Amino acid sequence: MDDIASILLSLGIGKRYKGHAFLCYGLRLALEDETRLYNVRRELFAPIAEAFNTNDQAIERNVRTVIAHGWLTNRAGMEALAGYPMAQPPSAKEFMDILVAHLQR
Repeated sequence: MDDIASILLSLGIGKRYKGHAFLCYGLRLALEDETRLYNVRRELFAPIAEAFNTNDQAIERNVRTVIAHGWLTNRAGMEALAGYPMAQPPSAKEFMDILVAHLQR
């Protein structure tokens, strides 16, 4: 199991969620070129949607779903990855930024 999948699994985001596969693919893209995080919808969600034969709205919705699940399942783990306390679940862009920064350490 790779680092991305194991981090997501530690947050309670298993492979049964479509958002798991979308996040794994998107995070690999973001790790290749960090500037993709500047415009997540065009630079990440659109390529993910093309790869999975869906649309960027479905990608964002599924990513938000797994973030919410991770927040309910392991909020402390999410805050540990971020390195700061959070009052609410992170946005899709913020979550991807947190994971990319964590994976680059």
